[in-house]
Amino acid sequence: MTNTTQALRALICEDEGVTVMQLKKALSRAGYEVVGEAVEGGRGVQLARELKPDFVLMDLNMPGLDGIQATRRIMEHDPMPIVILTAYSDNKSVEDALQAGACAYLVKPIASEQLIPAVKAAIAQFELSRGARKENNGTDKRTHHEEDRKRDSSGEISPGDVTFASQIPSSTNEDGTEERNMSS
Repeated sequence: MTNTTQALRALICEDEGVTVMQLKKALSRAGYEVVGEAVEGGRGVQLARELKPDFVLMDLNMPGLDGIQATRRIMEHDPMPIVILTAYSDNKSVEDALQAGACAYLVKPIASEQLIPAVKAAIAQFELSRGARKENNGTDKRTHHEEDRKRDSSGEISPGDVTFASQIPSSTNEDGTEERNMSS
């Protein structure tokens, strides 16, 4: 029996060579394919358009176009899950990244134990928000790839596997507290 599931494809936008090597190693070990690398934000935007990766790892502080501007441009033209990687943990940087369209934010140094769950959560969050836009607008103006991602029973998290508390049916008890029905 052959496995027809393809590895998810990543674009790394990072100007520090050692960090790029570490990210590539962690992604490869987890079964992801790195399809491109950019050391400058403008090149990252260009590669995102050309390569159509499944997700992007984006440094905030790069030469030329910074990570916030690059994220904003990618999200305007060909939205995809973007995970911000940075040494900055201040509220403004986090808010700017999320407003630009990033799905996740990690502060360096980043261990593979942090990276892979953040990538999976970012992809799931992106797909959930894409579905919400479809429901709210009737159509999804922000399309991802032509292909829908199909996963086998390898245990990978897919967007359908993620449920937020607000999506679980609830009822109000006599004492006014809310109870979630986890069997639904």
